[in-house]
Amino acid sequence: MGNLINLVGVRFGRLLVISKAPSTTGKHIRARWNCTCDCGAEVAVDAANLSRGKAKSCGCLHRAIVGAAKTKHVKSTTDAYKSWRAMWGRCTRKTNASYSNYGGRGISVCERWKSFDNFYADMGDRPDDMSLDRLDPEKNYGPGNCKWSTKIEQDNNKRSSVVIEHMGEKKTLAQWSRQLGISTHAVKLRYQRNGNFEPIIRTYNRSK
Repeated sequence: MGNLINLVGVRFGRLLVISKAPSTTGKHIRARWNCTCDCGAEVAVDAANLSRGKAKSCGCLHRAIVGAAKTKHVKSTTDAYKSWRAMWGRCTRKTNASYSNYGGRGISVCERWKSFDNFYADMGDRPDDMSLDRLDPEKNYGPGNCKWSTKIEQDNNKRSSVVIEHMGEKKTLAQWSRQLGISTHAVKLRYQRNGNFEPIIRTYNRSK
């Protein structure tokens, strides 16, 4: 076997050599060392596997890597992950159909949310029939400017939403439309024609 190099006290990955272990017997005799793993387990490892970097833990490192890969795969099928990917795409990919309205006009994703794990920690699971919405459509994506919203809330928050004030009450065209039972297009035309909201309100009150 030649001169044996003393490995006691030497670290290999998660393994720390603590003592000499009995060598293997038979046709091929191999030196072995007792090691403690960072996870607390003790294991006897061939000296050759230690020196060649083949042994870096008691096996917990491999299990952790496999577990992380499985977890990542599971997350990639969730609605929250799909929303994160969609957000990232419209802000960073010029080939994305919505890029001109997001990344193309300077809307970006905050540094923290470049990691899905951080995004998920802040936003959690995406509720059914909701999507990612920015509270201020002129600001970037980040934990202080985003929430899960219904389609109606999303529509009301669009940059193109027209807000009309009547008797101290401010609502978008879509919100007035739902309240008055008139199509958004009709509300807009009547408002543009009259320059104020009163005729629409009178029509609504008579119909009631």
